[in-house]
Amino acid sequence: MKGYNAYNKSVDTCAYICGIICLLIFITANQYIIRSVPPCMFHLITGYYCPGCGGTRAIEYVLSGHFIKSIYYHPLVLYVALPGLLFLFTQTAYRIRRRFFKSSSPDNTPFPVITIRPGYIYIACIIIILQWAIKNLSLLLFHYDLLG
Repeated sequence: MKGYNAYNKSVDTCAYICGIICLLIFITANQYIIRSVPPCMFHLITGYYCPGCGGTRAIEYVLSGHFIKSIYYHPLVLYVALPGLLFLFTQTAYRIRRRFFKSSSPDNTPFPVITIRPGYIYIACIIIILQWAIKNLSLLLFHYDLLG
């Protein structure tokens, strides 16, 4: 089985720390955060959606277990949430193992460790652009508001 082969250890460490902080914030204050997000200024001014529109509702649906609705409002949220949790779990297990077993090296971990790769970022960018284009083209050409 393949061990931990980081593409970039500093990126993995930064993503790990940010992920743990975000997870702790959402565990402790998710309802307050979701309810206190102001409306999108870009949408209020132009009438069209920004690339992030629908993200708050998508997060709310992921947290309540409605994954299909989450994909409908913003597919990037689920694309980041599920692999992100797997990333945090495997990184935590790897870091604990490395701390307690000094002879442990990245090559001999008994489980695959998820790491950040450029391809994941490219896929996320494609998802953002596609969902933004679909929502705005639907509004512009067919006068149908997908998020309304």
